[in-house]
Amino acid sequence: MAWRPPCPRAWSLVFFLGLLLAEAVHGAGAQAAAPPAPRLAPSEARVLRRLAAALSISHWDFAAGLCDYGGSGVHCDCSFSNGTICHVTEIFLNKQNFSGELPPDFADFPNLLQLDLSRNLFHGGVPDQWARMKLQGLSIEGNEFHGPIPPEIGGLIRMEKLILSANEFTGPLPTALSLFSNLTDLRISSTNFSGRMPDFCGKLKRLEKLQIEGSLLEGPLPLSLSELTNLSICMRISDLRGSGSAFPDLSGMHSMKTMDLSFNKLSGEIPPSFANMRGVDYIYLTENSLTGNIPGWLLRRNKIVDISLNNFTMGSSGPNQCLPGSVNNVQPCLKRNFPCVASNGQYRSSLHINCGDKEATINGIEYEADTKPKGASLLYVTPGSNWAFSSTGNFMDDNINDDNYIATSASKLVMPNSELYSKARLSPLSLTYHGLCMLSGSYTVNLHFAEIVFTNDTTYCSLGKRRFNVFIQGRMVLENFNIEQSSGAAGKPIIKTFQTHVTNHTLEIQFYWAGRGTTGIPYRVVSGKSNTNYRPKEDFVYLLDWVTPKPSSIHKEPFGPFWMGTC
Repeated sequence: MAWRPPCPRAWSLVFFLGLLLAEAVHGAGAQAAAPPAPRLAPSEARVLRRLAAALSISHWDFAAGLCDYGGSGVHCDCSFSNGTICHVTEIFLNKQNFSGELPPDFADFPNLLQLDLSRNLFHGGVPDQWARMKLQGLSIEGNEFHGPIPPEIGGLIRMEKLILSANEFTGPLPTALSLFSNLTDLRISSTNFSGRMPDFCGKLKRLEKLQIEGSLLEGPLPLSLSELTNLSICMRISDLRGSGSAFPDLSGMHSMKTMDLSFNKLSGEIPPSFANMRGVDYIYLTENSLTGNIPGWLLRRNKIVDISLNNFTMGSSGPNQCLPGSVNNVQPCLKRNFPCVASNGQYRSSLHINCGDKEATINGIEYEADTKPKGASLLYVTPGSNWAFSSTGNFMDDNINDDNYIATSASKLVMPNSELYSKARLSPLSLTYHGLCMLSGSYTVNLHFAEIVFTNDTTYCSLGKRRFNVFIQGRMVLENFNIEQSSGAAGKPIIKTFQTHVTNHTLEIQFYWAGRGTTGIPYRVVSGKSNTNYRPKEDFVYLLDWVTPKPSSIHKEPFGPFWMGTC
């Protein structure tokens, strides 16, 4: 906070009377000299000049002073030496498109407590010199950092908030992190950290927020996770590789707001102690190997839960136990296929959908409109009952109650047939299209993609990565698919073609986040699936084609994945 001369109102009258007394005794003598204005410590002023030169910062006005001045991003504490000396305590240089390696000079601010360099183009590693800093908060999210975290980081024992997400860090998490006993916020999602999920997480007992999504870390979930009973904001641990885990003991985390343990190969039944989490606003257990009956309290709760893509049995949780209209309604998902209920009773041999946009006719082909505005935990069947889509998940980090599930191109598209790519359907977690009333046989499936949100420029917006998996009839056909990387540029279309077979008259195409994309570029919630989270995971699906089958090539295949949970 900027220095302000003291002016307490309670003493104003006394001060005024004191002036009158001084004049009566001494007459109109010389006024007392004003206290000197506080100034930045000279050594720190020199450091700021070095940083300005290293980062090519031209808008800093050193003549006017940088402490809390003109959007400099530099904040000072001017209470030192009786209010005459200022020390830099906070630096916020996020979203500035700075590039190059991190200057070690930040370590030369002895009183620096908060440093935010997020959403820039910094690369390289973390300077060893930073280990001597007194930081309480550090965010370098959304850059191009790579390599391991130096073990010297363990010297930052005052750290309360550490955000390393959306970088290319590699290697195991340093055990020195276990020394951060004051840590309340740890986010390391969308990185290349590898190795086994560390057991030392249980030592960070003050954690209120923990996000570890989309890394290369392996399971199982450590037993010490149950000791993090202060997790009151969120715990998001998903996409762990390697061996699976038993369902963890979370009975002590009843004050949590958001819990996400999706894609972790969790096995076994949901334990009775999990009922202690009735007050959690968002629960995600998507794509695990959970078995047994769905607890009745999960079906009756009026808050959001996603338990889709597991191996639950119906038991007492059959369709008659589902609550129509509930956000977590599972009834539409308790079926392996959709009966053909088309009004004309006829089967189709082709289907074309312009995902997220209005009807269009291109080269004599009519693409059906897909403009349903809602998308959270929804099953939507078209009026003609010839196709449907189901969506799971919720956007949580944008603080918007009425989310938009249709994306519009960030710039003018110059590609052929651009009307098919200018808009796209969004899904927070998983998006599935169901072609209904299809003739049985062999089909060619054309999936049309274009990256319409991330940019080709040299700003931090270009660092966004959209990676997701694609399944057709339950078989993965694309893994960690990156639209921009595959097409060669943002705004450039690419068509992926596949052969598949239809039995039971239903064709299913599923898109879901693979845990590897970014979730905060160009801003939070725009993520890399087409993004958690929030889940800040979105599926950008642009155009689907299902073309005429070859009835002579019929293969009996099981229908795709068994959906259960929100849809």
